[in-house]
Amino acid sequence: MNILMLEDNPADARLIQELLKDVGGARYHFEQADRLAGGIQRLKSNTIDIVLLDLGLKDSQGLETLQYLSKHVSKVPIIVMTGLDDEVTAVRAMQQGAQDYLIKGQVEGATLWRSLRYAVERKRVQRQNELSLKVLETLNKPGEQREIVREILLLIKEFSGVEAAGMRLKEGNDYPYYESEGFVPGHVEAENYLCIKDEKGAPVFNSPGQPALAGICGKVIYGRFTPGRPCFTRAGSFWTNNIFELQASHTGKRRPTFARNTCEIEGYQSVALIPLKAEQGNIGLLQLCDQNRGHFTTDFIEFIESVAQIIAAILARKKAETDLETSYISLQKSLRSTIDTVAKMVEMRDPYTSGHQHRVASLAKTIATEMHLDESAVDHIWMAATIHDVGKMQVPVDILSRPGKLTTPEWEIIKAHPQNGYEILKEMEFPCPVAQAILQHHERLNGSGYPNALKEDEILLAAKILAVADVVEAMASHRPYRPSRGLDKALEEITINSGILYDPDIVKVCLSLFTEKGYTLE
Repeated sequence: MNILMLEDNPADARLIQELLKDVGGARYHFEQADRLAGGIQRLKSNTIDIVLLDLGLKDSQGLETLQYLSKHVSKVPIIVMTGLDDEVTAVRAMQQGAQDYLIKGQVEGATLWRSLRYAVERKRVQRQNELSLKVLETLNKPGEQREIVREILLLIKEFSGVEAAGMRLKEGNDYPYYESEGFVPGHVEAENYLCIKDEKGAPVFNSPGQPALAGICGKVIYGRFTPGRPCFTRAGSFWTNNIFELQASHTGKRRPTFARNTCEIEGYQSVALIPLKAEQGNIGLLQLCDQNRGHFTTDFIEFIESVAQIIAAILARKKAETDLETSYISLQKSLRSTIDTVAKMVEMRDPYTSGHQHRVASLAKTIATEMHLDESAVDHIWMAATIHDVGKMQVPVDILSRPGKLTTPEWEIIKAHPQNGYEILKEMEFPCPVAQAILQHHERLNGSGYPNALKEDEILLAAKILAVADVVEAMASHRPYRPSRGLDKALEEITINSGILYDPDIVKVCLSLFTEKGYTLE
């Protein structure tokens, strides 16, 4: 961990270093700047992992220092470390972007090290969530697809800090660059086409009857790789932080990039090729390149693979929607793939409730079926239930998974998740009011629910079914802030409040499923 301390008192800086030296297993590099200007200059190198900030510097004083730093280096987490033991200042500092507020002389080395590690991890997760949301929102907004893809590449390029990013998509027998940003002049033209041609210019086909594709890009697109090799992931991505060393370690046909690769010639040392996996197979790949060594980490590649899955699922769905020859069944599969992908995004952030949305969806779908709703209505309820908590992506992870009672402001943040989910999904073209059902799934018959205190027939039937399924599953399952209350308590809750909070017809069907028909929450 590379730590930068902005502190104009050398004695305080030495004290922090001594505290960290006493922490067993702490691996870090520590440096100090005594002015804000010098700190900003050092942060431009993009090698600092975290900042320890004193609020009294020679060229900047107070919370304005934090505001300025947060604005200009938003990617780096900041911990305020000051001698000012003032609760009001601490709250304002946290509101303005500080990850923590520590008092000099009151912190032990182990506590400081935990705070540093937690702040770095929380900032990493926060930035990942922000990118995932921006990509999802961009993909689902109206507009020309090429401009949307370009915007996504810019988002990924900014997030990752790479010099160049490109996306290849299937076009006939080939996978040319659909859009690219930042490559050296001539790269896209030279590397645009992957399909190998014979002397007459006709495509060459491999033994399975596919067009033969050159280079490592072709291997990634076709999923031909050896998972045991360190340059490949289990998901089929290729990445290296030193392509020169990798090429030198392999010769002839054993070279992982055998056949064609100009990245090393153009000076790109860190290279990542991420397949775009959709329901029907790989539809292309995402390429990230940087001329510096050591740009990628395993965690970063795994995260970008999850983002690539989202991109692939939605691009495939959009292609299906505009393809006149695509059948209705293919559209439904693609839509379901998108729904499942969004659900996985939510559950990645909150492992304690992993499976919650799918269990709720299964129960809601079964209730709808027992109520003899038509097939399309049942399917629409399943869609809404499968991603009903997508709005929790905007809730900080520490609030979602924290044991113990939440504060009033934290509870208000939680209660905003139906509205957040609606805002994320409202532009998506579902064949049913999925976004509205998600918006209303915490409304109650007597108007005591949220966010809009709707009553009775103001609430959609899908939202009423979702409300019952959600309450039963939540009460019957373990949470970090409480143990499971058990299925009996869950059924007691909907029974007591039938006709008050919950639709009585839906409650009757739900009770029948568990008490008479042997339904279980798998």
